[in-house]
Amino acid sequence: MRSVITGALADSDERVAVLCHFSHPYRDGASLYFTFFFRCAPSIEETITRWARIKRAANDALVSAGATLSHHHGIGQWHAPWLPEEIGEVGRDLIAATASRLDRKGIMNPHVLLEPEDRLEA
Repeated sequence: MRSVITGALADSDERVAVLCHFSHPYRDGASLYFTFFFRCAPSIEETITRWARIKRAANDALVSAGATLSHHHGIGQWHAPWLPEEIGEVGRDLIAATASRLDRKGIMNPHVLLEPEDRLEA
């Protein structure tokens, strides 16, 4: 994870520092909380774009390693595009069936988990 996060902006000749701490240990694992630092760009839009590149690289690496993107906080909008890869077709079908049964009008978090959009941009 360190090399993925620190290398996320390397093609822009930008450096990234990363810290990590463990939280919520259980028999089958623990939560890893990553904090990263990078230089802000001249504009807020470019700064958010830099953050999004780092976040996407980290998410891709975690999911490809079989890790979960969430712990007790839930998946949410920023991680939703990676949910199908994390839980598979059966998991997605279970969420869809539950939503269909319990939220027939589709008013609870529409377009978040079942039809996710990439919201990692300004």
